[in-house]
Amino acid sequence: MSKQNYASMIKDAVAKMEKLIETAKTENRVFSDEETTVFNELDKNIKEWEQQIELENRIQGVKDKLAQPVNANAVDPKVTVKSMGQKPWNSKGEFLNAVIKAGMGNGTIDSRLVNIQNAASGLAVGTGSEGGFFVGSDIENWLTGLVEKKSDLYARIRKLPVPEGRNSISLPALSETSRADGSRFGGAQAYWLCEAAQVTASHPEARKVSIELEKLLALVYATEEIMQDVRLTEAFVGDVYASEIAFKIEDAIINGDGNGKPLGIVNSPALIQVAKEAGQDADTIVVENVLKMYSRLRIRNRESATWIINQECLPQIFSMALVVGTGGAPAYMPAGGLSGKPYDTLLGLPMIVSESASKLGDVGDIILADLSDYIGIDKGGLQSDSSIHVRFVYDESCFRFRYRFNGTPYTNSVLASKANSSFTTSPYIALAAR
Repeated sequence: MSKQNYASMIKDAVAKMEKLIETAKTENRVFSDEETTVFNELDKNIKEWEQQIELENRIQGVKDKLAQPVNANAVDPKVTVKSMGQKPWNSKGEFLNAVIKAGMGNGTIDSRLVNIQNAASGLAVGTGSEGGFFVGSDIENWLTGLVEKKSDLYARIRKLPVPEGRNSISLPALSETSRADGSRFGGAQAYWLCEAAQVTASHPEARKVSIELEKLLALVYATEEIMQDVRLTEAFVGDVYASEIAFKIEDAIINGDGNGKPLGIVNSPALIQVAKEAGQDADTIVVENVLKMYSRLRIRNRESATWIINQECLPQIFSMALVVGTGGAPAYMPAGGLSGKPYDTLLGLPMIVSESASKLGDVGDIILADLSDYIGIDKGGLQSDSSIHVRFVYDESCFRFRYRFNGTPYTNSVLASKANSSFTTSPYIALAAR
């Protein structure tokens, strides 16, 4: 109930009490027992309502205080702020500690946190619920680099920046569904000179790939003991933040449903599911599966394709071999050694183990995909702010990192081969459930 409602009820109660007093005076008598009870009840209610109003005023006062910038003189979003150039931080931990101190409400804010971008975007500097501090390029590159180290998938996709003043991006793409004459690249066609009499005009059919930015938030809680050491702060926050952001992005690249998050590979309309072998046992992967998956990979994607595998699959992958006459050759090769490559390979292509791959036996437990065909967009880099209030009783501070990102598979349909229209290929191959 609002303060206005309580005030109105107090006014009504006072009027009733005054009427009781006036009636007793007019009749030259004292209150009856019933009138005394009513008067006392009204008085009790008034006191309770006044306490409620006082409590709401105190709460509003706290909200108003928290809504104020930590240093009202640091930045006024309504005025132009002159850029004084970016001042370096001695370490990443020093930056993180400055962000925490700015959220303590003691009126102290490091001038290096004040960025002209904050004023231009109308952010309330140091107010954890309304805005934050833009991460400088050195800090941003450090954090982004940590995320890429934590996720080979994120590092391999094609990332594009969104231009200023926009929150989405549209890319031209070709509507190619077949490699037959007249259908390649959506309709482009070439002729030999001897076929000149058969030449007809042709042009590629184009389509648009539109991607709109979504927002990804990451919270990192740090104890007071951690915050007292800038090197420990840097190591702890960097590792936790990078791991969580990398996990969410990687999971979305594989499993995202496209609803407020990226569209994942397993939900792409271009995904091909290779059927299991006749009589194949449940929860197994056999060499014939990976050979057939490889055969369905679009030819121009082979050089940059990658296997994505759930950790449960590894025992079967490790023992997988190609039969050659009376002998054989391993399909899987560990990093280094005979493979001569710094990563594990399966049929000569890199192999990434991902927590986001499906459990053994389900669609998505083993995927063959060209991640360079997956488009990711971002804008404005990372933002960071903090609050000492979220976990105050636990003596912890909370960092909040914000990253505007979205992604989608670039190819949106399977591709029929020229020689056999019923045989399709794609940049995205998965093994069907078994």
